[in-house]
Amino acid sequence: MELGNLKGLVISVMIIGLVLGVGFLLLREFADTMGTTVYDGSAINETIGSLTANGVYVAHNHTNMNCFHDFSVTQIFNATGELLITAANYSYEATTGKIWNLTPDVTALVPHTWMVNYRFEYSNSTGCAGMEETVNATEKIQEWLGIIVIMFLVGILLFIVYKFAFPSMGGGKVGGGEKFKFKGFGGGGSGDSGSAEI
Repeated sequence: MELGNLKGLVISVMIIGLVLGVGFLLLREFADTMGTTVYDGSAINETIGSLTANGVYVAHNHTNMNCFHDFSVTQIFNATGELLITAANYSYEATTGKIWNLTPDVTALVPHTWMVNYRFEYSNSTGCAGMEETVNATEKIQEWLGIIVIMFLVGILLFIVYKFAFPSMGGGKVGGGEKFKFKGFGGGGSGDSGSAEI
């Protein structure tokens, strides 16, 4: 492989990444539209314990509800229901139903057992469920993309080092017609030069 071929390889990797990205996006959008019947769901004063900066899923989330989306928190109270937890103290993800505690060190909010009120939408459509499984399966490919790209870059670097740092090993021609002459192999006679060619 010559250096000129690296350009084509890099472009190929970029095209593959672009196609995969667009494919994941289209699958996700298609899964959302498959739910022909959309239902509204909600929960009142759902108790969530150990709510830390690592985040916790509410009871109804993307792992147990088909085509779960548009999750939103309406209100959060402390464990006794006496203190309203303002929005500055937490964050949530609309597509998964996960809530993060942004102020786990605030003494007034300890213990971190909160009562959460939230709303969400979902669909029980069979087609939606099947598409959701397909999306979840294909999205696992993304976990390997980073490793593949790193291995690709390492391979390019090794090739460049091999090509330029060791030209006599990697870049030289074999059978190019060069001859090497050695002298001093004679049997000791005066007329024997003792030369040999390779």
